[in-house]
Amino acid sequence: MKIPTTLLKINADPLSFYWSKSTWFLWVILPVILLQFVFIMAWSFADQFDQSSYVVLQQDLFIEFNHYLAVLPHSLWLNMTYMGDGLVIFALFSFMLIIRAQAWAAMFASILIASVVTNVGKAYFLMPRPAVVLDNDSFFIVGDVLIGFSSFPSGHSITISFVFISMLATLFACPETIKEKIFLLLGLFILVLFCISRVAVGAHWPLDIIAGAGLGWLAALIGVSIARNYTTWWQCMLCGKRRFILAGLLMILSIILIVRVFDEFNVAPILILAAAVSLYVAFVLIKFPATLTEKYAKTE
Repeated sequence: MKIPTTLLKINADPLSFYWSKSTWFLWVILPVILLQFVFIMAWSFADQFDQSSYVVLQQDLFIEFNHYLAVLPHSLWLNMTYMGDGLVIFALFSFMLIIRAQAWAAMFASILIASVVTNVGKAYFLMPRPAVVLDNDSFFIVGDVLIGFSSFPSGHSITISFVFISMLATLFACPETIKEKIFLLLGLFILVLFCISRVAVGAHWPLDIIAGAGLGWLAALIGVSIARNYTTWWQCMLCGKRRFILAGLLMILSIILIVRVFDEFNVAPILILAAAVSLYVAFVLIKFPATLTEKYAKTE
């Protein structure tokens, strides 16, 4: 397999168009509104952000929404919610390495921030999962019954959000054509679907996923900024023999996902698809022509 040199050079060159204040405002305003909504709801309608008031505030909405979403097949929601699994979504979106590596770099740069936000938030708020406080027969539970006090914010929603926004904000920061606007809106729509799957499977309260989406979005914007302003580190990953290391990691990731199929057969479709994409990208990286990095190898 040989990738056209022109495509490789386009992929290697960073998208360095200028982000004006208005561009930043448009990308930041929505997640800020989402987070403000969550805390306004929590404090204005419940007086205080504690476990009991948090549950009472939205338990009826959760049950109604959960039942409404149950019109679609449970297997569909279960496979969709696995997009919030870090290994699955990074394997699935590894194709960005050969299409637009900067978008993948933005995702990678967001991981640490998103992980810290997720773990600190869950440890600090200690909100109960729906299955802890509600009669489990009153709503649909798809997959494992998740218990414990780690509901807020939704880690899956954070992961899904920072991956999608990293890609969309890199590729379509300032959409100009109708085609670009359609792709941006379609990406945001799919992001919403994957996030609400956490309610569909009975794992999270509505405010959990709204907060998770907002936090993941902000983490993604930090990753996008890092990938735009510091390009050498992610370009070097495609340079020379370094690409073989990256290809090897993707191969290992695909093997891990295939092994998981035997224990998580209900989500075999998404696991197999993610493993196949990861394996294909690894193969393409190995077959990259040397011209990919000529421009940057001179600077090393």
